[in-house]
Amino acid sequence: LGQLFGRYFVKKGYGRICQIASVAAFIPGSHSAVYHATKSFIRNWAVAFQHELIGTGVGITVICPGPVKTKFVASSNSQKSLIFGALSWFAYESMDVATAAVNGTLNGTREVIYGPLWNVIQNLLSVYGEAYNIIAVKVLWQDPKAKYRSTTSKYDHK
Repeated sequence: LGQLFGRYFVKKGYGRICQIASVAAFIPGSHSAVYHATKSFIRNWAVAFQHELIGTGVGITVICPGPVKTKFVASSNSQKSLIFGALSWFAYESMDVATAAVNGTLNGTREVIYGPLWNVIQNLLSVYGEAYNIIAVKVLWQDPKAKYRSTTSKYDHK
């Protein structure tokens, strides 16, 4: 759809496209690798597409929110994870995220990382690196009582 609307907007000489990624785009996530990889793809595609559209009057905004409170949380049993359970105050209302996405798109912002906590985490990523953030993802997103919870094992690199 981005390519289709991109062509249409280029012909008109103006337009804005909004892509929804996630803060998961910045961190490899154990036990949710496909989710993190797809969000990384969306973010990287949007950034590359931004450069392809320079000078056309068309822009792309990619929004990378932290956890968002939606009906999917309950249907996927995610409320047992720390981020939607004990630490649910880190999660955001969907209307707040949607408002930030629309405002960022209309203002021409290239990337919106929604929520002050997630901006701090992005800074930690640059200081401590991937290993630290992979551990943090495990702690925040996994159900503490999950049968297949990651632990230190013989497969860990030493």
